[in-house]
Amino acid sequence: MKSSEPLRGFTGSRRYTLTVIPPLPQPVTTALAAGRLTHALCLEAPSPALLRDTAITLAGALLCRNGDGSLCGACPACRKVLVGEHPDLMLYDPDEDKDIYKKESLRRLRAELYRTPVEAPRKVAILQLAERIPAEGQNLLLKIIEEPPEDTFFIFTAQNRYRLLPTVLGGLPAADEGAGARPHRGGAEPGAAAVRGQPRNRRRSSQRPRRTKALCRG
Repeated sequence: MKSSEPLRGFTGSRRYTLTVIPPLPQPVTTALAAGRLTHALCLEAPSPALLRDTAITLAGALLCRNGDGSLCGACPACRKVLVGEHPDLMLYDPDEDKDIYKKESLRRLRAELYRTPVEAPRKVAILQLAERIPAEGQNLLLKIIEEPPEDTFFIFTAQNRYRLLPTVLGGLPAADEGAGARPHRGGAEPGAAAVRGQPRNRRRSSQRPRRTKALCRG
């Protein structure tokens, strides 16, 4: 894997495998089942590991071939998501590559999202710990977030979403202010806030964290 490329599959110690599937916030689950999930959303919690696992679970639900709004874990698409091998899932994680949020990398992300999906009817980009994206990088992504390619989804994660630029944060509807604030074994469960965008109406797409309330508007 070249430096500053999104994580797909694994290279050496960078392998990621989702062994425990965390529950999604209930408003997200409801929106998925109804086919009304907005094209971008933000998950917020203190634990980076829980954020990434929850984001991958949500991505799997969007890419699952069963189309019931959840990650089934059994279809070919879900199996690829679980081991990090789905070609239409891009995971940008600054803890794995400190250069992943440089301008050149984010420009490649924009170009990639305009390409046709390889296997699934949609593409999903996970921007882990998005508050680490420099201001210039956030501005680079602003237009594509506001006017995304058809059937493209963004999953932002953040330990503190208020560290995002006001221009990005301004597109966030009100979210449950308590989401992600309650302790849970080293990290609170993630709350979710929908980022500005039109709902996707045409298509539907041993330790368990407790569910939290969070608002996900369509």
